[in-house]
Amino acid sequence: MADVSQKTYNELVENHEKIFWTRLVLIFFGLWLFFVPIAFGYLSSSKIVMINDMAMGVLVILFALFSFSPSSKFFPYGLAVIGIWLNFAPLAFWAPMGTMYLNDTLVGSLIIAFSILIPGVPKEALYTGPETPPGWSYNPSSWPQRLPTMCLAVVSWFLARYMAAFQLGYIDVMWDPFFGAEGTIKVITSDLSKSFPISDAGMGAMAYCLEFLLGAKGGVRRWYTMPWLVVCFGILVIPLGVVSIILVCSQPIIVGHWCTWCLAAAFCCMLMITFAVNEVVAVCQYILSEHKNGRSWWNTLWKGGQPSGATKDDRTPGFVNSNGKIFSCMRWGVTLPWNLLVTAACGIYLMVSPSIYTMDSLVNNFCYVTGALTVVSSFISLAEVVRFVRYFITVLGAWTIVYVVVFSPPMGYGRPWINLAVGALMILFSLPKGEIIEKYGSYDSLIK
Repeated sequence: MADVSQKTYNELVENHEKIFWTRLVLIFFGLWLFFVPIAFGYLSSSKIVMINDMAMGVLVILFALFSFSPSSKFFPYGLAVIGIWLNFAPLAFWAPMGTMYLNDTLVGSLIIAFSILIPGVPKEALYTGPETPPGWSYNPSSWPQRLPTMCLAVVSWFLARYMAAFQLGYIDVMWDPFFGAEGTIKVITSDLSKSFPISDAGMGAMAYCLEFLLGAKGGVRRWYTMPWLVVCFGILVIPLGVVSIILVCSQPIIVGHWCTWCLAAAFCCMLMITFAVNEVVAVCQYILSEHKNGRSWWNTLWKGGQPSGATKDDRTPGFVNSNGKIFSCMRWGVTLPWNLLVTAACGIYLMVSPSIYTMDSLVNNFCYVTGALTVVSSFISLAEVVRFVRYFITVLGAWTIVYVVVFSPPMGYGRPWINLAVGALMILFSLPKGEIIEKYGSYDSLIK
């Protein structure tokens, strides 16, 4: 037993030596945080930001020095917390200079990466065992499966930072290719946006940054070695993504305008949910299975374990010499049933119908909301594990028919017979399940 413990410790030391250089990089980041406020004259613009950055620089240096020990467990995560705070601090202090926002958010993100993300890669070599969940036909934690969500998070991050730059006063002009700069400015400076104590776009950028970092953290077995990580990742992507989409859908109702960049970010959120939900389902399935076997779900969530019935992943090719198969791996678990494409088209029609026909404002609002919810439900339903979401479209279609009947002319409905037909199509085409290609073990019976 002592030999095993000594062997484990030797492996820990060996792997720690491989990430020794990351601690040196972190010390450099600490020095950077300390001296940049002096070099760029933070004192004349914001004393509190200057004090914060210099204090965080000192803490980063100290935590990095303590992290040189192979047995240090707290300090790398302490560094990650500092990185998160640096992403939030410019928003909390309403940093008056774009340099402050750029410096803190970029350095904060790099500190997270070099404290827990990059150092975690050598440790993955210590994990052995199967990769594919019991009964599944693919591994939802494989890199090709996680890559679409990570790429979408990066795109959303850039979009949100552009809007945050205007909200924080770093730029005076916005460009919108479809709805005009005036509409975009009215949306991101609306009373709804100002109801948040900090820049809502800046908070969105911070969330997208964390989504990317959490998506990149852990290896291909993280669905059972780090369940807590996948759950945190799912909370950021799914519930927060739904809230973001709802806020965007409310733009024409509350503000009376659309914003291209907001719509683009909401579209990315919608696709992130579609591609990320399968890994969350795998983790929930694993935790429930362990709980049935008598193990505490809380213990399983934080410590993981070794699942019974899991198999080796012989299906996912490596990135090198994959002959283009990596791209097909990315869409495992996501199919394109033609009936859901029809319901998405119906939703798009409802969203644009107020621009085509002259209708009462109440009817316009109904079309905006119902259309947006139909499009979102259609795209999320492309994920096989949540194909049941399409039944919400059935409800929306029925409600559309009822609404047309109640608010038919002369009460302000532009083309009632068209919208009656749209409602009927939504009901008709939301009922078929569509093709389910992959297997999900015990979850197969729940895919309706």
